[in-house]
Amino acid sequence: MPSKRKDSSRSGSSSETESSKKLKRHEEEALSSSGSPSEAESSKKLKRHEEEGEDNCRFIDDPIPDEEARRRWPHRYQGTRKGKQIALSTSSKFKDDSEEVIQARCHYEKAEVDDRVVFSLEDDAHAKGEEGEGNYICRIIEMFEGMDGSYYFTAQWYYRAKDTVIKGRSILIDERRVFFSEVKDDNPLNNVGGENESDSTISTDTDVAIGVGDFKCEEVSLVKEHKKGMSLLDLYSGCGAMSTGLCLGANLLDVNLVTKWAVDMNSYACESLKYNHPETEVRNETAEDFLSLLKEWKELCVSSSLIRNEASQQLDTKSTSGVDDDNDDDHDSVDEDESEVFEVEKVLGICYGDPKGNSKRGLYFKIRWKGYGVDDDSWEPTEGLGHCRDRIKEFVINGFQLKILPLPGDVDVICGGPPCQGISGYNRFRNEENPLDDPKNKQLAVFMDIIDYLKPRFVLMENVVDIVKFAHGFLGRYALGRLVGMNYQARLGMMAAGAYGLPQFRMRVFIWGAHPSEKLPQYALPTHNLVVRGGIPKEFESNAVAYEEGQDIELEKELFLKDAICDLPHVENDEQRDEMPYGSEPKTDFQRFIRMGKDELLSSALLTENILFDHRPLQLNDDDYQRVCQIPKIKGANFRHLKGVRVRGDKKVEWDPNVERVYLPSGKPLSNAVAYEEGQDIELEKELFLKDAICDLPHVENDEQRDEMPYGSEPKTDFQRFIRMGKDELLSSALLTENILFDHRPLQLNDDDYQRVCQIPKIKGANFRHLKGVRVRGDKKVEWDPNVERVYLPSGKPLVPEYAMTFVKGTSSKPFGRLWWDETVPTVVTRAEPHNQIILHPEQDRVLTIRENARLQGFPDCYKLFGPVKERYMQVGNAVAVPVSQALGYALGLAAQGSGGEEPVFTLPKKFPRMQEHSPVAEDDHD
Repeated sequence: MPSKRKDSSRSGSSSETESSKKLKRHEEEALSSSGSPSEAESSKKLKRHEEEGEDNCRFIDDPIPDEEARRRWPHRYQGTRKGKQIALSTSSKFKDDSEEVIQARCHYEKAEVDDRVVFSLEDDAHAKGEEGEGNYICRIIEMFEGMDGSYYFTAQWYYRAKDTVIKGRSILIDERRVFFSEVKDDNPLNNVGGENESDSTISTDTDVAIGVGDFKCEEVSLVKEHKKGMSLLDLYSGCGAMSTGLCLGANLLDVNLVTKWAVDMNSYACESLKYNHPETEVRNETAEDFLSLLKEWKELCVSSSLIRNEASQQLDTKSTSGVDDDNDDDHDSVDEDESEVFEVEKVLGICYGDPKGNSKRGLYFKIRWKGYGVDDDSWEPTEGLGHCRDRIKEFVINGFQLKILPLPGDVDVICGGPPCQGISGYNRFRNEENPLDDPKNKQLAVFMDIIDYLKPRFVLMENVVDIVKFAHGFLGRYALGRLVGMNYQARLGMMAAGAYGLPQFRMRVFIWGAHPSEKLPQYALPTHNLVVRGGIPKEFESNAVAYEEGQDIELEKELFLKDAICDLPHVENDEQRDEMPYGSEPKTDFQRFIRMGKDELLSSALLTENILFDHRPLQLNDDDYQRVCQIPKIKGANFRHLKGVRVRGDKKVEWDPNVERVYLPSGKPLSNAVAYEEGQDIELEKELFLKDAICDLPHVENDEQRDEMPYGSEPKTDFQRFIRMGKDELLSSALLTENILFDHRPLQLNDDDYQRVCQIPKIKGANFRHLKGVRVRGDKKVEWDPNVERVYLPSGKPLVPEYAMTFVKGTSSKPFGRLWWDETVPTVVTRAEPHNQIILHPEQDRVLTIRENARLQGFPDCYKLFGPVKERYMQVGNAVAVPVSQALGYALGLAAQGSGGEEPVFTLPKKFPRMQEHSPVAEDDHD
């Protein structure tokens, strides 16, 4: 395989030569490598063959007619440029007129090599490698004679896994597998090896294009029939941000993607997810235990004759779960001791692990005991339930029907962000030699093991950028290698949350995987400008999902902090309420959208132009209109500001005797409200009497016995119409003056930190450096000001803590840093302490609240979180930004419908996700 090209498309991608230029827009795919040698360097491997002459190779048959050749390869017949071999772009188009292109005298369909082997266009062939290297494999896509009389062929290359971005992790993939790329270049004809490859290693185009490694010659449908509903498993789900966004995005295309199962080991995150997604089967357990449970569950389903195992053998419960069925006389009793027998009323649940905390791991059932209440429910191991076969089988049958756990083939989509804490910069003992040996990174392998077991149609993995930075991208390459080794198509892209309408940068890695019979989902190109922060590993620069530099693209304006949170009510450092009214109207499009309820977010109303109903005033008569026009447009303005009105010392009004009374054209006075004081004629609504309340109710006799009956008549008064409203109408936002805002409370700072925060100026860029006693040197480092006496707090601790002065060797301005309205946040974090990060509110003496952080992540305001305050901050900080996952969900919907493009990126509809209309196919970006 040409190590000179370490890229492939789809299952491979382009090189770092001219072919990679396109990838700034097209990011690139799983096997996209960067860091390949230059074209000049790569051509050295073939250069020695140029000197061997062309006596043993020649074109045969007549040339292709000139008119046809010029139509098929117009770049070869421009007449003014002659040059050495150069690399073609991945689009096979010459985009840059300055590129040197070999000019052709004529083209041919066939050539003979070594006086014995005939090659035709589109044949697969060997190309000679360097001494000691194996032959490369390519497809011949062009054969021509140059203007200088030399013979050339254009090769489109195949790659082995080791020559792609997977590199050293190619040990996970069958070494016989090759991947067809989009990389093309010109070579002397005598570099074609003396063997035609078409009838040997490579069987069919389909095998190569979809990356199937067994090289079977069979037809494979590229698109599975679209299902009305799709099931999703969210692993390492946290509070459910990634799956929420995926479902919202897919639903915009009428693809009914539903999070059927979710798994996380944090109980508070599970509680949050279950509240917001009551339809989801949420499991609070480790991913390893979940995988073990899936295997046990399959065996239970086999033993209950619900499915067939691979050998078509029926197993009984005892053989798979340790349940002893020696005694068939009493299936529902358990002997605790000789004096008491407990009877199983019902099996409530199932898990794998150690729920009793006695260090005995295995399969457990949750039992409701007959004659006992909920408080006595208990987890029991299978070996203690030897007489309960019927109850267990009943539970398994019901669970199978309800799909409480997925079986292989049940899951359409698996998403997740397996934690890789071993690569964190905070870990001083990181294993750079083999990161997978670090237990903190093993969840990546567990994630892939679950995919291997359940075999979903689609896979989406998210992780921090360090996954492609640390140890030369070891873990990122491992993830790609595992997917490709399991016969999945794969691609890798890096997306910044700010590029999709959030006021934070937050770059993350996303890896798509798709079954060979499915369309491989794309990445959505940015919708918004953003403020760039941080860098991307050079080797993976081409994987950033972005437009090409210099492209004239009209994007929406970047969002800043003020756009996201300026409508939220003022709260203090010690705010304790979890719910409160908004207190004001939304001020920006972002705020209006983020306040939507779940039903609004999922409704088709988002796909059509929003219409505002009843936005019209009561039309004032001419006199009142003229009065209103003279009321000043200032705060607190009213009739008292009109000419001729005087306010006395007791705040009552009177006519000003020094001002002549002003009259309107109608003859009425300008101000007629002076009499509206105590004891005056104020127009109130009419009092209500008994008749107004009950006259619509049907006649009943003294002996009426019915508890329910029809009304029998229409309501006759406003009171009756209101009182007849149903619960949903009464609770609807139309009747409530203010909706409820959740989680708008900050982490309460201790007294010392609160006093420090109160002294941070409310100006842009303020931080601990503005505190008394701190001096900034010319090199931007801080030091104690020798002319200022050290300031201490009432507790006796210093106003400026030592850790702030020494953080990053005195160069950092982050401690106690105040955000500002026209700034973005680098990334939302899991901890809200202000000691080493900029997290203070611009104008309030506190850190950003849970809800403010949630808004920066794109959570809808209706998404309620559970757990202690610190836990809720963690749930938000660990989440995938919802707008990013929503864009990915839209791409998934396109792929599921079979309407996604072949390019790795596509353009979202205008105003996504609030577009006025949508098409089932999003256009690929080719420009």
